[in-house]
Amino acid sequence: MDGKEIAALIDELHGFHRAAAELNHRIQRGRRAVAAGVAAQKKAADALAARREEKRNLLLAAKEKERESDAAARELERRRAQLDAAKSNREYDSIQIQIESIAYKNDELAEAAFEALTAAEEFDAEVEKAEAELKEATALVEKARAAVVEAEPKLTADLERLQGRIREAEGRLPRDWAGLYAKVVKDFGGEEAFAPLTGEGYCGSCRRRLPVEILTKVCGGAALVCPACGRLLYMPSGFVLK
Repeated sequence: MDGKEIAALIDELHGFHRAAAELNHRIQRGRRAVAAGVAAQKKAADALAARREEKRNLLLAAKEKERESDAAARELERRRAQLDAAKSNREYDSIQIQIESIAYKNDELAEAAFEALTAAEEFDAEVEKAEAELKEATALVEKARAAVVEAEPKLTADLERLQGRIREAEGRLPRDWAGLYAKVVKDFGGEEAFAPLTGEGYCGSCRRRLPVEILTKVCGGAALVCPACGRLLYMPSGFVLK
């Protein structure tokens, strides 16, 4: 296998690895969309639970104020009955003062109960908003899942076929290329292992200018890596050294 044939094979492998990286990216992107959707759904569900708890607490506060107001009203009626049975002006005045104090307190409790109940009713809008946000988040995660269910089997099948083509092309590598290729691909992972030469004589990955000696050897079919970044050097399709 001469230098041009080796260059064409490495160029082909680089293309396969690039396509495999894109397929993997699309698969992972779909899965990340689902994961992000699930996280958003949980956040929305937690927010809704918090809003419902806040409303429940407001209603409990309103009921407590109503209970206290009812107790004050009963106490007021009892004191008024005592007023009718007062045996002296002094006792009458004392009970009257107590009645006024209880009546004032009862007014405050009734107002507080009304305000708490109003706040609970007004909080319905917050609960409804949280419910709508949860519904929207649920719809989005279901959409993301449906997209993955529809697309991933084909993407996975395409990736498996592509990996088969990669293995077949790797089997055609000359012995002096096979070991270096395997090591660099393992070190950098697929697409990132390759460094096509540029027409200006640079490494296509790290952009370092390469010595003429290295350029000559690579163009002749030698298996070499960039002395700067360690990636596999090769002549891409249509390469012309300027």
